[in-house]
Amino acid sequence: YRCIARLGQAAFRSRAGLMFLPLEVSSKKGPVGVLIRDPSDPNLELAARLALALDEDLLVLMPESGGPADQPAILERLSHFGIKAEKVRIFLLPHVSEANLLHVLTENSARLLTLSREMTGGDNFAFLQAVAASGTAVLVVEPQEGSSEVR
Repeated sequence: YRCIARLGQAAFRSRAGLMFLPLEVSSKKGPVGVLIRDPSDPNLELAARLALALDEDLLVLMPESGGPADQPAILERLSHFGIKAEKVRIFLLPHVSEANLLHVLTENSARLLTLSREMTGGDNFAFLQAVAASGTAVLVVEPQEGSSEVR
């Protein structure tokens, strides 16, 4: 187990995208989640494209510090990607923590969470393992600063 944990931590520190899969394979349906820092976060587009491709709703999770004022900006940006407001649920988290994320993801039966490494609070391999162990796949990508396009 220690060898696997070391390999996982090394992979997490690499610049490549990473996918953490749940322990049990399933054909789970459910919304796509995205953890963003603000409405301009490039991962919002990535998650929107995934939700459209999977024909699923989109759960947008962000720190409460952004506040409700950001919600219209998020919905407007998503409309440019083809996501209708009725397919979006926005959650303002008082703290970006494992417990808060797990609560929202499990309560909404999310099938996938996408986020950038910076949103995990640094080198937090155990945090992502816990989310995947709850039954939600996790896609970790590098932040793409200065670009609103995800290729």
